[in-house]
Amino acid sequence: ACWDFEGVYAQSRHIPGVRFAGLIHPGLIGTAPSQELLDMWNSRESALQSTVDTPKMTTTCAHMHTRPL
Repeated sequence: ACWDFEGVYAQSRHIPGVRFAGLIHPGLIGTAPSQELLDMWNSRESALQSTVDTPKMTTTCAHMHTRPL
């Protein structure tokens, strides 16, 4: 549904009769990472993905003691 904000209230023409107090936020585009950070994440995730279904595959439990939640 598309929501229209008027003051602090939101309502949608797609959901008639529903109106609630809401706040506008930047969404996904406003919080997208920089290209440098995205490249770093993709490199890390590719290395992890290459171990799936191999003896080198690790689980989250193997890292819980060293990684913050």
